[in-house]
Amino acid sequence: MSPDVAAAFDAFSDGLRPRFFALRNLILDSVAADPRIEITEALRWGQPAYLPGRTGTAIRLGLAKDGRAALLVHCGTTVIADHRALFPDAMDYEGNRAAIPGDEAAARALIHAALTYRLSRSGAAGRSGIQLDP
Repeated sequence: MSPDVAAAFDAFSDGLRPRFFALRNLILDSVAADPRIEITEALRWGQPAYLPGRTGTAIRLGLAKDGRAALLVHCGTTVIADHRALFPDAMDYEGNRAAIPGDEAAARALIHAALTYRLSRSGAAGRSGIQLDP
């Protein structure tokens, strides 16, 4: 972890810091489980961000409007809407940008969906052996 990302984690309140580290671990677990994903950990808008390059869309760790730990994704994607349709009660959602994880399995699914978003949208998923429903 770079010093600037470590400083961003240190800036989270003592009550939220463990939750953010747990979310970071879920992101790193998702990367380790799927060899197609490579990420760069950096700061974006002062928040820890996980940038997947060509496979997906970035995930940032930040605060929801009510102050809870949230996973944030680019609002121009369908990641949150797609996830809400699959897991309507597993998380709280803020528009098309944020999800407040409650259920770990649902959080893992959201993270993987974000980190592989471009694969499923570009047809690259089919070339890599994943079959998508028409």
